[in-house]
Amino acid sequence: MKHTAYVINHWDRFHENAQSKKAKNLGYRVTPYTMNSGAHAYIMQQESRFIVYTLWNMLLELAAQCPQRGLLADTSGPISSGKLAYLMRLEEADIEEALEVLTHPEVSWVKEIECPRNLIPSGRSTRSARRWENGPEPVELESIEEGPELYAPRRRVVVDHTPAHIQAAPESTIETPEPACPSITELPPHPMVDHPTETPTPDVVDHASTPVNNVADHTTPPPKTPPHRHPDTDTLAIRKQIARRFWETIKAPPETMPLLAAYIPPPQGP
Repeated sequence: MKHTAYVINHWDRFHENAQSKKAKNLGYRVTPYTMNSGAHAYIMQQESRFIVYTLWNMLLELAAQCPQRGLLADTSGPISSGKLAYLMRLEEADIEEALEVLTHPEVSWVKEIECPRNLIPSGRSTRSARRWENGPEPVELESIEEGPELYAPRRRVVVDHTPAHIQAAPESTIETPEPACPSITELPPHPMVDHPTETPTPDVVDHASTPVNNVADHTTPPPKTPPHRHPDTDTLAIRKQIARRFWETIKAPPETMPLLAAYIPPPQGP
């Protein structure tokens, strides 16, 4: 006998994040914003729209607590509409009507599948993820005798990029194709380049007859040159220029002002 179960469509994509995937016991749910979607518009046109949204939020909370999140099934088997009505304190007829809306192609938030015989536990810590090589150990449902072994919505497909003629041919008949580009030796000589016929011989230098003087003479110091002073940057010249302008401005002989002449010596000479 085949058993059917309800599953939240695209659970791993829209209702999980990096933190929830590590948690073993999830105490919250992740819900995307759907107010501007076509599914929301379709639900709002139904008479049972309030029951549909109530059931949808309760299904998300219930699916977050199931062993395999997103799949409405526990260790005793799939969760039927009658069990949902008992858990949510609603009428079973209202539950079935709301499920018809949620499984409609215009909405497709919930879909009905054949219940698997094993559940994949959700949520594991980083340490346990390193411990298990092929993932966590599945939980067997004893009440389910027929059906698929697992429900894995996300499957990894290994693509073989080997060319088709190599895949079909045995190893003994595989031939390596020749390169389409010719080698450098097969290219014709360039007309603008002079190609010598003989390799030129480098000139031989006789180092024995060539005097080599690589020893630096540190005994004789280099001649010292006096520093060049610019007239605008010479401090003494600037002082003399300021003193000359000062005594020319006051127009008084320095002999009449001995104290001022002591602080600002008058310039000597022209």
